[in-house]
Amino acid sequence: MRLTQILLKKSKSKDILVLMESVVSGHKYIQRRERLSEKLELFKYDPYNLSLSG
Repeated sequence: MRLTQILLKKSKSKDILVLMESVVSGHKYIQRRERLSEKLELFKYDPYNLSLSG
């Protein structure tokens, strides 16, 4: 994971790492997205709430 973080911090990198947080429980996870794309907003399984959260 550390090597990926170093490669994605470069200014010419195509992708960046984004820290996503669950609205319901506050559970955090890392998602990768393109640098020039829109902000991410998605539904993902929340292990603490045991349901889909967005």
